[in-house]
Amino acid sequence: MLINRARSHGIKIKTTMVKDFRLGEDKLTSKFQHSDYTPYSADPTMVFRLDPEWITFDDYLSAMKSKARVRVKRAKKLGQVFSVKTLSLEDLKANNARIYDLYLRIASYSSFNLFTLHQDYFITLKESLGKSVDIIGVYFDSELVAFYTTINDGEQMHGHFLGYDQSYNKKYQLYLNMLYWLVQKAIEHRVKVLELSRTALEIKSSIGAQPYDLAVYTYAQNKFINRLMKTVVPIFIPNNEWQERSPFKA
Repeated sequence: MLINRARSHGIKIKTTMVKDFRLGEDKLTSKFQHSDYTPYSADPTMVFRLDPEWITFDDYLSAMKSKARVRVKRAKKLGQVFSVKTLSLEDLKANNARIYDLYLRIASYSSFNLFTLHQDYFITLKESLGKSVDIIGVYFDSELVAFYTTINDGEQMHGHFLGYDQSYNKKYQLYLNMLYWLVQKAIEHRVKVLELSRTALEIKSSIGAQPYDLAVYTYAQNKFINRLMKTVVPIFIPNNEWQERSPFKA
């Protein structure tokens, strides 16, 4: 339907991509598996399942091994130099160039990146989703040095795009603190699942997230190219080795 609509507007579709599915989960996945679509999987998505008994961040800490708790407390102590503020639409417009620059600093390090966001993406996101999306600014003194985004979807919270100035990361463990702020927000909102996407797998596992492989299905309109895709596509998929590290007690 979408392809036909695009064609009716004179838009040529060369390749179709359908994502993200867990293999064998539903009839739609089975349909793609027995079609001319080429399946592949890049890095797994990282999913944090919250214990329903956690009411506060301290409850989360209590579930951890002692070594992991020490790591959290050390990171949060370093992170006290930052202040955190939920950005209004007016804030986003005023800081649009800075936010986009911080996003690009991180996006450029991604091992597998199919696209780059438009400069006005975060403004449009807030205008479109309103209260369902929060874009949180992180400040060092009065300077915006990082931001992260959450999308609330009922019992799930999605950790969406973020960006930060890497020069603050090593000394103050900025990125790790951002992950802990996300966990704290998820606990406060009483969600069941915090979805943390496909990047920084090892450090996300160290806060309690687990990997889930998702399939992407691709189809090229050119039949000759489509036949080649099953051979060619896997060549361009990075194989990132990493070690899963759970912080929790057995």
